[in-house]
Amino acid sequence: MKVSIRNVKKMMIDIDTPVIEFRQSRMKKRKFKILAPGDENMFPLCLSPHTKYDFLVDFTKLYERDNILRKYSKAVIHVNDKNGKPVTKRKIKISLPHYS
Repeated sequence: MKVSIRNVKKMMIDIDTPVIEFRQSRMKKRKFKILAPGDENMFPLCLSPHTKYDFLVDFTKLYERDNILRKYSKAVIHVNDKNGKPVTKRKIKISLPHYS
């Protein structure tokens, strides 16, 4: 899945490591930090005004790490600045292929 972080403000912002939160219900949640491609430590990321940063989230690595995630059908990606203030929150619905 492609994630795009855009700075639409007129000043620089520092983006902290994005977090993906898998949800099955209100009580069942799992959170993971999203690493940049190649497991490089890109965050905190400083974005100039009117610029963006695109990267891919590889769900297969997460599913290999924790197979129970296949039961979770919803996810939320949280992007905060370095002070912990939310920059954006994006809800996504996950549909997985069925394996027999």
